[in-house]
Amino acid sequence: MKQKIIDILKGEYLSTFIMVGFVQVVGMGLNYGVNIWLTNNLSVKEFGVWSYSFQTIIMVFMAFALVGNPKFIIREVIRSITAKNWTAFKITLKRSIKFSSIAMVITSILLYLAVPILYKNEVPSQKFILFLIVYGVVYSIGRLRQSYQQATGHNKYSQIPERIVQPVLFMIAIFFFGINQEWTVDNVIVFYTFSSLVAVFGSLFFIKKLDKLILENRDATPVISNKKHVTRKYFFIISVLDIVDSSVDLYLIQELGFEEVAFYSVSKRIATLIQMLLVASNFTISPLINVHFIKGEKAKLQSRIYKVIGLNILLATLMMVGLLLTKDFLLGLFKAEYIEGVSFSLFFLTLLAQWFNVFFGMPGVLLAASGNERYASYVYGIAILIQLVAGKLVIPVYGVEGMALVYVVNTIFWNLAMAIIARKKTGLKSSFVS
Repeated sequence: MKQKIIDILKGEYLSTFIMVGFVQVVGMGLNYGVNIWLTNNLSVKEFGVWSYSFQTIIMVFMAFALVGNPKFIIREVIRSITAKNWTAFKITLKRSIKFSSIAMVITSILLYLAVPILYKNEVPSQKFILFLIVYGVVYSIGRLRQSYQQATGHNKYSQIPERIVQPVLFMIAIFFFGINQEWTVDNVIVFYTFSSLVAVFGSLFFIKKLDKLILENRDATPVISNKKHVTRKYFFIISVLDIVDSSVDLYLIQELGFEEVAFYSVSKRIATLIQMLLVASNFTISPLINVHFIKGEKAKLQSRIYKVIGLNILLATLMMVGLLLTKDFLLGLFKAEYIEGVSFSLFFLTLLAQWFNVFFGMPGVLLAASGNERYASYVYGIAILIQLVAGKLVIPVYGVEGMALVYVVNTIFWNLAMAIIARKKTGLKSSFVS
């Protein structure tokens, strides 16, 4: 079994990318189906509350609840498997589960208490908040499972429960049990949370138990790399700062009302079609990058990075052109109001930000794999300050379009900064411009 896991990690990038990409495409289609249904059954204001809750609040919740464990698990489990150190393998998993369990409880309490601060203009009902917390816990558990599957070579199928099974269950549930309901965010979240609960906990039964593997190697020496490489601290800081950086725009736009939040979030949601390429690519190549670093195969790694970036840029450019040409059609799927509410400049800028994300490659992955993740935390910290200060200045004058421009500039800044740092620290180019 040990050799099988090691062999899986040596698999080709392309076949895994195709499968992960397929799951991403199907999952994105289902997600759009769910959101189109939501926009047609909720008022613009209620959909704004929903979008803010799931694109901002839940993301921040997960960052604190996971305390940096997903990326930490991928790197340290791969390191343990490559070194055939099965005791270290067991210790990494047990500690990660323990720390996240404690963090989930603390984060749930803090979120419940912070509701008046997090929601400026429209505080949701207590029922909505409680189900939102349950959803956050369930989704965090699913994210831990995904990182374990990535590290052990099963990342082809690791996203299926959250990306495909959950939205399918949700749509089945609303079809059979909610046809005659008058929909509000309070009853929608009940169906949404229970579908996630079934999908995530059902998937846990399909993970192979590792008891036999661990028992066979119980006498192995528990050697984990030096302290610099085993700390979760910077992974935790990065995950929090990354989420805050990507969510601060929605938080600031609340000042204009939840209708503007809805328009802005729909535009960003469509733009994630471009980001999907980067997600699928990084999800696939992250374990491989860690293996190459551990083995010192820098030349092979650089060649692989160039090929991946070139393919991603080509696909991202084609997708951006296609999305711009079909703007009104795509927005019309959500609701007629969104065609007028989302200007061309807002739509173009949100797409451009995601295109730059793809263009700059994977500097964060390189920094994490090489043990230099602390530098990414510094860059994210500066990026948040830029967004906060610039956003506060431009929103009163230029509205959501001004915030979208800040979003683009900020995306270029942190990607370029991390690409330069990754080049200096690893000797590798994470993009064509670093």
